[in-house]
Amino acid sequence: MLSFLSQAESKHIAYTYELPDCPGGTWFDGDKLEKIATNLISNAFKFTPEGGEVGLKMRYLPMEERQDQDHAVPGIIEFTVRDTGKGIPPDQIGKIFDRFYQVSSSDTRQHEGTGIGLSLTKELVEIYRGEIRVESKPGAGSLFIVRLPISRTKFNDDEIAPQDTEQPDKLVDQTLRSDDLPEEPTEEVAVEYKEPATRTSEIGGNRPQILVVEDVADLRNYISGNLVPEYRIIEARNGIEGLEKTRAEIPDLVISDVMMPEMDGMELCTRLKGDECTSHIPVIILTAKSTSQDKMEGLKCGADDYIFKPFKIEELKVRISNLLEQRERLRKKYSAMIGLDWEELKVTTLDEQFLKKATCVISENLHVFEFDVGALQERMAMSREHLYRKLKALTGESPSSLIRIMRLKAAVNLMERGEETITELAMSSGFSSSSYFTRCFKEYYGKSPRDYRNEMN
Repeated sequence: MLSFLSQAESKHIAYTYELPDCPGGTWFDGDKLEKIATNLISNAFKFTPEGGEVGLKMRYLPMEERQDQDHAVPGIIEFTVRDTGKGIPPDQIGKIFDRFYQVSSSDTRQHEGTGIGLSLTKELVEIYRGEIRVESKPGAGSLFIVRLPISRTKFNDDEIAPQDTEQPDKLVDQTLRSDDLPEEPTEEVAVEYKEPATRTSEIGGNRPQILVVEDVADLRNYISGNLVPEYRIIEARNGIEGLEKTRAEIPDLVISDVMMPEMDGMELCTRLKGDECTSHIPVIILTAKSTSQDKMEGLKCGADDYIFKPFKIEELKVRISNLLEQRERLRKKYSAMIGLDWEELKVTTLDEQFLKKATCVISENLHVFEFDVGALQERMAMSREHLYRKLKALTGESPSSLIRIMRLKAAVNLMERGEETITELAMSSGFSSSSYFTRCFKEYYGKSPRDYRNEMN
């Protein structure tokens, strides 16, 4: 409890607590008790404005008279956490313990939401064989009430940790077995905890890279932690940071919450889909808003998928896999279209407009020996890095490879006329020497230009 004093002082919050003396014969799980209390107190400070109040009160409740002892055995500990924050609307009180549910009155929150902190707190309380409830009114703050058993009779023998016999003078926690923890992560919300702006998973080959944009630290941690085994993960804490990191990293997919400070998920998606550098990146929107109108707004901003909270992490993984497979099929389609006359093709998306522009610029300069990636970059008005990542994402080819393939396909078109020599073919398609042309041709088509011509004839 004392670890919150500095936070109370910095926010000018009146922090009061009543902790009675501990009676004898108390059985408790120190780890779970700390997580439950820390999450509730941290949540109270998060939503209490400067000059407000946060109060903790604890008491012991006798459960029964034990025949083998001459005094009442305390059977229950009750502690309450009270704050003078904005409170919770009546229609949302029943939902605050749902995983991923976020209480907010607008799409752009000025503070972090409750995330999965309260959900996991409730799970821990239930594992502890306790109960938790909340009383709240808008404008009047909230009161969380937790009751936990502390009697030995409430726990089975195999749930009691052995005494530490090597250090008899130290107070020993009688701890419930950790097997009973929920499968999901149960990290507590530390007082001075600051989530790093970027969490990059272990370096791993060609695994797709995913950006998770979420202002709630524990929810961001939950999503990222479950995706790390299969994907490389980077993180952002709000829409503005997400936009900057997407432009800098060009990830394979973006997962974004809707309600965030600085910039909400809808605006982030609109900007990504309207930017030539990032328009190809699939975007999954996460939201607690579940009406058809809300979903339509998400799809109108260009989102590729829309997932309602709460959701199972397995569902998110399937959606991610489906979108990445769709991008791979589209990549193969665009790769097969390299060398076609894009002037005659009907383009409907920003990505197709980009490819049309790039291929037309290359086509116009196929015969120019000096035309290279630098010249293409200048004509496309993009940085070398962004041009590389964009073309690689759309076609699977680098800029230099794209130029080379288009020159080879132009040479094949000339070859069909049967009028030019190998040297003339090389020069006409922009290769500076026939030997280099022959080597590139054989690498791409699997046979020399001469053999290719003979088979064609």
